Amino acid sequence: MTSSPRSISTPFGREHFARGYVAGLKKVRAEATAQHVLEVLKIRGVHILDDARAYINACTDQAEFDSLLNHALIAISTDALLGWAEPYVTEVPVDRS
Repeated sequence: MTSSPRSISTPFGREHFARGYVAGLKKVRAEATAQHVLEVLKIRGVHILDDARAYINACTDQAEFDSLLNHALIAISTDALLGWAEPYVTEVPVDRS
């Protein structure tokens, strides 16, 4: 037995369906981007504080996510990533052996 999708026949219905669809896509994208930021920090060995994890997971602004992802590549801590401490490594250690 198969079910057929119901078509949305009114302009009101189509508009609100579209709004819900777009909102759902934004939520999924935000969740995926938050996971990317956290994964970069994890791979780099940065300890992720619970407050920072909650903040990153609650973020919904794509521009802020872009900034977080870029800064996650160089931040030395989640405090630094979120601007709660000194931001970044100022000197990159060089192996001169």
